Amino acid sequence: MIRFFGLIRSYGGDDSHPTVTSFAHLFRLLTIYSPTDKIIHGNVKTDNESSLAVTAYVDALKSLRKSVIAKNKDSRELLEETLLSKLFCGEADQNVLQVVLHDHSYCLPSPLRSITYKLCGFVAFKEKSFSKCHSCVESLVDRNPSTSDMLFTKLKDCGRLTYPSLALVRLLCDDIEPVLDKKLITIDDPMLFVQSFLAELDNVNIVGIGCSVDHSSKLVVSIVFYYVTIRAWFFTKNKNKEDLRGRLAKKNKMKMAKTT
Repeated sequence: MIRFFGLIRSYGGDDSHPTVTSFAHLFRLLTIYSPTDKIIHGNVKTDNESSLAVTAYVDALKSLRKSVIAKNKDSRELLEETLLSKLFCGEADQNVLQVVLHDHSYCLPSPLRSITYKLCGFVAFKEKSFSKCHSCVESLVDRNPSTSDMLFTKLKDCGRLTYPSLALVRLLCDDIEPVLDKKLITIDDPMLFVQSFLAELDNVNIVGIGCSVDHSSKLVVSIVFYYVTIRAWFFTKNKNKEDLRGRLAKKNKMKMAKTT
């Protein structure tokens, strides 16, 4: 069963966490395409009319797939160019990069920042999927963490968690997260969510990430899009849970009203 769901998700392209609707669409397409493909390449000959109909159907599916892939590629390149125009390499704020762990309560970070730090650690854990350059990969990981933001992560750590570098924390927590959180709360059109997010994003300082300016730009683009994807996925998951609770509560109230 797990392998079956994994196979269906693998046909989703960049969307590795499909919704119920998109999963049903993929399953329906595969149930049509797979038997049709077997008919075309089978060892039994049929009449020409049915073979032409099946071949035309498969060709239509393939052309549709190619057009969707090309459209998604163009959209991705346009979004990457928009994000690249927002990046610059300046000097880092040492006050931000040198936050040391203290025992005083007023030095404790906010719960949201602590959770975001842990999420940054997950992004750092996925380091090798962003770049093959060893120096770039090392710039995302902190081997000796000592910031106050790591308190929650340290409590959850059993020896295998990855701690993000201070430059990565500054990028995601200080530059990306405030704008992203605001857009998730006040989202208008889900189809234009990424475009509206990039439009409101200020210039992003990429200092400390990557081994060179060229590598840094490509690395930051991959990291930002990955972070936006997982944040939007968690937000949608929680929103669906809240909507489900609301519908169940409304349904229970209607049942109670009928019984009284």
